[in-house]
Amino acid sequence: MSRNIRAIAAYAAMPSALAVCLAGCGGSDNGPSGRDPVQAPAPSPTPAPTPAPTASIYPDAPFGLTGDQDFLLIGWMYSGETVETEDGPVYQTRADPLAADAFALSWSMAEGSYLTTAGSVTDGVLYYTFPGNNPYAFSVARPDGSESDLDVSIGIAQGAPVGRIYWHQQIEGGHTTLGQAMFAIAAKADAVPRSGTYSYSNGQLGRPNRLEFDFAKGEITGTVTVEYNDGWYYTLPVQYEIEPARIEAGQTGFTARFAIPDAPEGFDKYGEITGVFVGSDAKTIAYSLKSPAHNAEWEWWVMDYTVGMLQRN
Repeated sequence: MSRNIRAIAAYAAMPSALAVCLAGCGGSDNGPSGRDPVQAPAPSPTPAPTPAPTASIYPDAPFGLTGDQDFLLIGWMYSGETVETEDGPVYQTRADPLAADAFALSWSMAEGSYLTTAGSVTDGVLYYTFPGNNPYAFSVARPDGSESDLDVSIGIAQGAPVGRIYWHQQIEGGHTTLGQAMFAIAAKADAVPRSGTYSYSNGQLGRPNRLEFDFAKGEITGTVTVEYNDGWYYTLPVQYEIEPARIEAGQTGFTARFAIPDAPEGFDKYGEITGVFVGSDAKTIAYSLKSPAHNAEWEWWVMDYTVGMLQRN
């Protein structure tokens, strides 16, 4: 028997004479008398704290989707090899346009999340790596539920029907990037204007990309900005005029190039921007861009591969 239980039993066994004494001395069992000590009211029980809601491990559907959706992807996939140079072996990265048979992204209502194909993973299910703390970092489970070696980063643009995705593969000592892309719902051909002049830009100060479309004439002009920055090495932004390009009625995509006349031997003398109209109103362009980039201070060149979006002004 515990100490509390023994105390309760002893209190219950007190002689009944105590009750007779209380009655004879003016006390009663109806409440305290003038001679009785005032009884403190019983404290109200402390309410149990409301448990915090459990953060979902799955994201909300992007772009207000209410059904399954395969996304258009435009971007770059990366590979590399070690080559021998006069300074010894050097690992060189190669970038190619994202291949539809190697990378895919979709939204599944049944899974309540994104599905992706990349590297060794086919139709992997994305879930938050840090639920409730980081809305951009995802891990990927294989269809059988087992963990994969694939990590994904996703960000959705504010006020535009487009997102950006990076695929990373876990390797010993860190990660390697397999690819990056813009993803969106492709615009239908009848949503793209067939007349009038429209300007699409990214609105970034110091790093503007601006394309002018004369849809009646099927002409594209404008400027692009090249700037390389991988967190370690960088180049200052340089603007280039694109060569006049064409877009025909009914087309939802285009390619334009721009000259890099001072690019050294071993580099292309042209950069290139490839764009696709996206969204139900075709007011947004998702694009990929490649170009030689120059660091004038250190006198070296590097190939820049990037992705982005433009919006109609």
